[in-house]
Order: sequence, then C-alpha cells, then structure tokens
Amino acid sequence: MQLTRRQLLASGAAAPLLRATGLAADEAPAEYSLYIGAYTHGASKGILLAHFNSKTGTISTPELAAATPNPTFIAIHPSNRFIYAVNEVGSWNGQKTGSVSAFSIEKGGTLRQLNQVSSKGSGPCHVALDSKGRVALVANYGSGSIAALPIRADGSLAEPSAVIQHHGSSINPQRQAGPHAHFITPDPDNRFTLTCDLGLDQ
Repeated sequence: MQLTRRQLLASGAAAPLLRATGLAADEAPAEYSLYIGAYTHGASKGILLAHFNSKTGTISTPELAAATPNPTFIAIHPSNRFIYAVNEVGSWNGQKTGSVSAFSIEKGGTLRQLNQVSSKGSGPCHVALDSKGRVALVANYGSGSIAALPIRADGSLAEPSAVIQHHGSSINPQRQAGPHAHFITPDPDNRFTLTCDLGLDQ
C-alpha cells in the first residue's frame, strides 16, 4: 500500500505534519519529514523538523527548521512545496493582530520564509488550505474573526481578500463573553468555508 502525506493530531499546541521524501511511484517511502509547530516559550524558537522512518518506527531528535513566533498550527500545501503557519500573537508590526507566515520547503526539509502577512485578528490559532492550494483560511481566536489569504504562484501570501468578524456571546462568562473562532476548513467540494467559534457555541 502506498503511503500519502498525512496530517497527525497532537495534544496541546503542536501540529505535526508528515511529508514524504524520495517517494517512488510503486513503493511506500522509508522516510518522512515531520514538522512540528509549538508555542515559542523558553528554548523553543519556531517550527521544528524531525525525520520519521516508517520501516523502523524511529523519529530523529527535532531540530529548528525555521524561527518564527508561536507557530501553533501549521498546514502543508497540496504540492508539498510550501508550509503555512499561524503566528499566535496579539500584536504584529505595531498592529493589534496576529500573522500568518509562508515558507518554502528546501533541500533536506529545512524551511525558508517567503513572507508574513496580517491575519486581520488577534491570536490566530488555526490555518487550513483549500484543496487546490489557492487560499489559506485562518481563524483568529483572540478577536473572533476569520480571514482568507490568497496564495500566490510562488507560495507567498497576499493580503486578505476577505475578513469576517464574528459577534455575540454564550453562557460561560469566563470563556464566552465574546467570539473566539478556533477552527476553519473548506468543505469537501471546495465551495464553502466552515468554521467553529467557541465563544458563540456556533
């Protein structure tokens, strides 16, 4: 059975992604690049890279692939050439907003930053791509907004083409006094965007 690129779920803020390297058409790859997003507190500096061997089940010691603040969720482009990471911060470039970073995957799996744009909301916590890799969708937990960021041919991000601010609250005054968008994804037909908001229970 041929293995394909897959995204793994992990506890906490980490968002590992596996990318096949040296994939032959008629066999399962032996090694994958494993990208790990996390909060950058203490010794943590950004996105980590480890190598997973599917034959032995071993994972190498993670090393820094790209320094970037709080890349708490990451998504890989359908072409396997680019990675996108939210920067879960409350301010960026003097604005009350987080950001989203675009990276190209270089030889050996290291990452080269292409650019960084505003997420148009504070505390971005989730990013997803449409199935054709044309748009990055971001959910901003802190401000309770969502945005669509066009992806250029070179993998870099353009300024948001759409921003929607959620409004309202729900029953828990500690956690739901206002909107907190925390997940976003395109539908299977790539026609609609679905999002969850913890603050609204919607």
